Amino acid sequence: MFGATGAAALYLADNAWFGAGDLWAMLFWSVPFGVLLAIVIGPLSRRLAAAATLWRYGALVPLAGVLGYLWTVIVALVLGGWIGAFSFPVLFCWVAGGLLGGVVAAWSGRPRSWPAALVLGATIALALGQLNAHARAPQPRMRVIVTPGATAAEVQRVWTEVLGRPTGPSGAHDLLPGISSVSASGYEGESAVLTVSFWKSTSKRQRDSLVALIRRSPLVARVDSVTPEDTSGVRPSVSY
Repeated sequence: MFGATGAAALYLADNAWFGAGDLWAMLFWSVPFGVLLAIVIGPLSRRLAAAATLWRYGALVPLAGVLGYLWTVIVALVLGGWIGAFSFPVLFCWVAGGLLGGVVAAWSGRPRSWPAALVLGATIALALGQLNAHARAPQPRMRVIVTPGATAAEVQRVWTEVLGRPTGPSGAHDLLPGISSVSASGYEGESAVLTVSFWKSTSKRQRDSLVALIRRSPLVARVDSVTPEDTSGVRPSVSY
């Protein structure tokens, strides 16, 4: 419970405390997670009281991490899309909190194993920092410049037929696989500009393939990449 909430607090501290109000919700959902850890890890720790130190750490730490992942899935099923409203990566926080809980449980039965507990704790903290940096980094983006003088209907076609595929009447469409979002970004001269964001899991090969496909459209004048350093128009958010 405290490990998960602490991980969220560290993320917020490194992000100028943007979304600090979400900590109360994190604490609320972390309390039953702490109870779950106690119910599962506590009895197992007592069963392994006579086991070798390596077996204790090898059993308790991974299991606690898996429980953190499963708890994230449970909360996601309860909250639905609202889980994306958290201002920090709850998946990383609950998994890290579970792993740290497993380390504490393994160490509590073997106080002399504190060097191993310290190394594992530091490793988890370092990994959490790297994962949080990944979650905070902007998604790969590109700017799609529509042909000059394109009508509003033609710009809409870029949304629905070039960057997406129609799925029904009245302009309903899905974005191409690999694209997470599209937003209007004003005009460049007489050309409408659309900013396209890719999922971080989209490989460079797939992104290059999508860019080549988009460039072939007669409605597209140019496609420019956006450097990660360019954070204009980027709202602080969490993405995996």
